Amino acid sequence: MNTATTIVATLLLTTATVLAATPARAADSKIYPGEMCNPSVDDSQVAHFWGRLKNNSGVTRNFECPVVRDQIDEPITVSDAWVINQNPNQNLSCTIGMLLPLSGGTNGASGYFSTRSTAVVGSSPQLLPPFGGLGHLVGGYAVMICSVPGLFGGQQSGVVSYHINEAS
Repeated sequence: MNTATTIVATLLLTTATVLAATPARAADSKIYPGEMCNPSVDDSQVAHFWGRLKNNSGVTRNFECPVVRDQIDEPITVSDAWVINQNPNQNLSCTIGMLLPLSGGTNGASGYFSTRSTAVVGSSPQLLPPFGGLGHLVGGYAVMICSVPGLFGGQQSGVVSYHINEAS
């Protein structure tokens, strides 16, 4: 074997050894349109616009946003939401939760929760501060619920999109 062939063979063997010894780790990241959310009550009081879901009523409404988890044995490592708050009298807040089925009855739930809110008002989407990690519950499911202010001067507030990142 000549020197060049020996070097190439050594590099290939070293690379194969490193790759075999290092477990693959990749994040499972998803961005959902706000329109994936559902109002808690009365579907006729929402407006759909380019993938966004907006509150078209005069009162604060809760939007429940599903989280599809591919890595059910791993925690959610980070999550965030883009929102529009056009009501200067109310904050828009979102809470992400990792819950156990049938926990807490109809008036509550047990699990891990993280809440972020904004008082910033304007027609441009704004990013809520990241929620950070969320504890893992064996057999649990995740959901994000946003409390969206009602109309103010005919202007709608709503959820533009939300992002979930799972470890894998």
